[in-house]
Amino acid sequence: MKKYLKLLDKVWIATLAINLLTSGFAAAIYYFIGFEANVSGRNTVIFSYALMLLMVLCVFSAGKSTRRKIESLKTADLPQKAEKYRTAIMKRMMLYASVSLIAVVGLVVCAAPGYLLFCAISILLIVLSKPTETKVKIELGLTENEIKEFDKLKFETKS
Repeated sequence: MKKYLKLLDKVWIATLAINLLTSGFAAAIYYFIGFEANVSGRNTVIFSYALMLLMVLCVFSAGKSTRRKIESLKTADLPQKAEKYRTAIMKRMMLYASVSLIAVVGLVVCAAPGYLLFCAISILLIVLSKPTETKVKIELGLTENEIKEFDKLKFETKS
């Protein structure tokens, strides 16, 4: 189980690092260099609503699609459970990170620092969805036998 958690942690750390770097870079550019809004007036409102709708859809689909996929794995065999769970976690993390990227686009186009709040929410979502041993056991519905078999599985690391 430890090797598997290390693989999941690598995905988590990479996503968190990308999110922090992107958000920090955008905030630094905004506050130190500063820039003007590229759209104004009614177009700003329409663009902002469209971006916020996209962010809500990303968060909603991250939770809903991951839960559906994990529910369907409860009856699968252990190697398939492990691989599909890892894929689902990667998808969840990337959808959470996309919220931050969309917010950075909003920050650049509208020059509204309120979008940095969405970057912070995205970072918080990623931090809160850190994979732990207990979480994996509960989400996959692992039995005692499967937990013992888990240590015997070999996981390939893709470089």
